[in-house]
Amino acid sequence: MLTRRSLGLSMAATAALAASSARSQERLTAEEQFRIEGRYLPQYLELKAQAAAGDESAMALAPQFAAFLGDEETAIGSQERERPADLALPDLIRAESRNALDVIVDAAADRQVVILNEAHNISGHRGFAACVMRALRPLGFDTFAAETFTPRSPAFRSGVWTYREGAPFRQALGYYIADPVFAETVREAASLGYVFADYEQRDDQSAPADASGEARVVARETAQATNLIEMC
Repeated sequence: MLTRRSLGLSMAATAALAASSARSQERLTAEEQFRIEGRYLPQYLELKAQAAAGDESAMALAPQFAAFLGDEETAIGSQERERPADLALPDLIRAESRNALDVIVDAAADRQVVILNEAHNISGHRGFAACVMRALRPLGFDTFAAETFTPRSPAFRSGVWTYREGAPFRQALGYYIADPVFAETVREAASLGYVFADYEQRDDQSAPADASGEARVVARETAQATNLIEMC
């Protein structure tokens, strides 16, 4: 229940979690087997090999997983793009520099929800979320919500929504739990008294398989909003 204030992190779970019991009879890929066993380095090397072979899904996931292992040259460098020579720069003449955390805390003083976005391939963004989480707790914020938290389902009845300090900590709580930076953020949030909310789209809320990309986005965002409202 989001009974008072809530901290929402827009962290999309862009890859599947460990195979559920419904898939227990299916043959696992090497990448899935490594993930289930918590063997992150072999999983990363498998992703890099798939990416080198031209697998587009692996090419998208490899930078994210590189961030989990601290390989920032791959995580960030592979995503860098040169600025077009004709791109106009913003006018910063009247701009002033302020500490981002101070600005967020000031703005949150009379708010109930703070939403953060992040780049999936930059652990530092998830580290900044930890700074925000600490700073907002004294203001009464008490719920930590994230897209990456595995949504509850008949096959997954115990998850992040039941997690409290000292409880067993498993990657199945959410894809980005594989990032040690984010995992420590979740552990610390629990120690500070935060409760957790999963609001990601469930399978039964997905758009039809033949829906357009735009329709799938609308279905997902509508489902997420609905799920958050139902938790209030």
